[in-house]
Amino acid sequence: MNIANFNISIAEVETTLKSFNLFRMKGIKSINEKGVSPQFKLASIKEDYVKAYLEGLKYYDYDFLLNDQSFFQFEFSKTKDFIDIRYAFFQNPINYVTYLEYLEEQIKTHEIAESIEEIGELLEDEYNQYLNEQELKSNYTTIRYDSDQNNYRPLIHSVSHLHIGHMNNVRIPIDKIISPLQFVLFTIKHVYYQEWKEKVEDDLEFIKERLTTSKNGELILTQDKWNELESIELFLK
Repeated sequence: MNIANFNISIAEVETTLKSFNLFRMKGIKSINEKGVSPQFKLASIKEDYVKAYLEGLKYYDYDFLLNDQSFFQFEFSKTKDFIDIRYAFFQNPINYVTYLEYLEEQIKTHEIAESIEEIGELLEDEYNQYLNEQELKSNYTTIRYDSDQNNYRPLIHSVSHLHIGHMNNVRIPIDKIISPLQFVLFTIKHVYYQEWKEKVEDDLEFIKERLTTSKNGELILTQDKWNELESIELFLK
């Protein structure tokens, strides 16, 4: 994995998100170039998940925002002979409906005579207030991928690993450095199951092509970064 592979894979991420109808917009700043805001960084370390998520949304700490207001972050840096990587997915923890769904419900509930097209953006303020009043989902999660040599301890802290959940010690070892696209496909499969299932059933060739493309830039860890003991435990290969 080098910076060229990384940037190519980031471009593939946008294309892939659009193919699953999950893409809303690119972030207004590159997390890889500018990093996250101090507010988000502090919240992600010391606050609960909802606070961290809301700070990320508030300060535009994302590379890609999805239709449901979940978001992705991607960071890559190379120091001497090793690569430091952080990919993260923050799922919207708040019950979410689109503006279109909100309008449809308002028209039905209040017997509004105007059509959705006629209403246009007139109810956006009410819609945003509605979103602010929604309760938390019963289930939500964050997924993060790290490539971190500085804290490497075989069987305790693998160089390459996945985190599932917020502020815990769930750390799943991987014997290679993965691409941004691999991370995104993994996330779609496990978080957006219905979209993934439909795509597998309707266009399996697309899935196969995306999975194959995602392996570009994949880097198998050398023996000094992957201990033989780690191959005995359960890990992602």
